[in-house]
Amino acid sequence: MALTDLEKEAGRKFRAGWQGVLDELNRAGPPGGEADPLHRTVRHACPAHGGASIGIELREHRELNGPCRACYCGRVALVTAPDGDFPHEDCGASKIAAEAGLLAFIWKDGRCPDCGLVLRSSRGRVALTADLLPLKERKVA
Repeated sequence: MALTDLEKEAGRKFRAGWQGVLDELNRAGPPGGEADPLHRTVRHACPAHGGASIGIELREHRELNGPCRACYCGRVALVTAPDGDFPHEDCGASKIAAEAGLLAFIWKDGRCPDCGLVLRSSRGRVALTADLLPLKERKVA
């Protein structure tokens, strides 16, 4: 599915907003390592097992976009509250730039059950929700 220019702009705003949330989470509680959003398990040399290689299961977090609108002047913004002033007071008309739930911001984290090492993604990724498998239906190989 090809995205329109407005959907792409809405996706950039959505990604920037959630990346800021993830950055703040990483600043507040710094992880001990990186959790790649494309991996399911990461192995590390666990000090609780004398340096043996132990796998850390990563949990996937998906945050869906809310509705995003664009006004005639070209400004695109996420709709947070229907206040009628979107996005500025002098713009009376706006159109939908991206439907709610079109995009998902994906990041992962996990903790070693033995030594407590926390891994978390430093960067999330954005995907079309239509292209994602439901989390419950994924098969573990």
